[in-house]
Amino acid sequence: MIRVEAIKKSFGENKVLNNISIDFHPSLTHGIIGLNGAGKTTFFDIVATFLKPDSGEVFFNGRKITRDDVAYLETTNFFLE
Repeated sequence: MIRVEAIKKSFGENKVLNNISIDFHPSLTHGIIGLNGAGKTTFFDIVATFLKPDSGEVFFNGRKITRDDVAYLETTNFFLE
């Protein structure tokens, strides 16, 4: 399970994420929706450890998430035809 606890992130005076907490259970399908600029990419960058939150923590199976826990799949396919 992935647990996000009280994540906050700002860029200058712009608060992007303000006290976000959510549990992602492995047996469920989850979706994150929002308008452009709502903070979806920032949220996932923090969960994937690409970006550090100003405060809060992300846990994977009860321990703090690390880069070793994350896999990244590029959306652009660079394989030759």
